[in-house]
Amino acid sequence: MRVSNRNRRGLSVIESVVAAALIVLLAVLVLPAVERARGSAVRNRTQDNMRQIGLGMYAYHAAQNSFPK
Repeated sequence: MRVSNRNRRGLSVIESVVAAALIVLLAVLVLPAVERARGSAVRNRTQDNMRQIGLGMYAYHAAQNSFPK
């Protein structure tokens, strides 16, 4: 005797395992890209800080005709 599809509710174990595997696969593919973006953001912030220090030194030299001691 066959069970009709209309009476079936929920997910089978195999469907649940496949869905979990797909989620894990997507996470494995996305996480390295997120880490690269985070590293790039840190590098950009560091470069901006160095640029700001340089501009401050230039402004100090222009105002005082010497560099800070």
